[in-house]
Amino acid sequence: MTAWEWFGIAIAVVVLGSYLLMLVAIFADIFRDHDLGGVGKAAWAFGLILFPVLGALVYLIARGDGMGRRQAARHVVG
Repeated sequence: MTAWEWFGIAIAVVVLGSYLLMLVAIFADIFRDHDLGGVGKAAWAFGLILFPVLGALVYLIARGDGMGRRQAARHVVG
């Protein structure tokens, strides 16, 4: 393998790891949100499982601002 192939693999591993961490953060936010009902939580989780990239983008666009506020509030209180 050449150095460029190793570099490409390293970039792919970093991108995949970042994506997986983002999915974990989204799932954690879904199930920690007290304003979202059970059906809403199930729908978001189902959407993220069926369409992971599209579901993550839609979630971050639709609920990303609240995600940041909930994270900040959890750190202040807890």
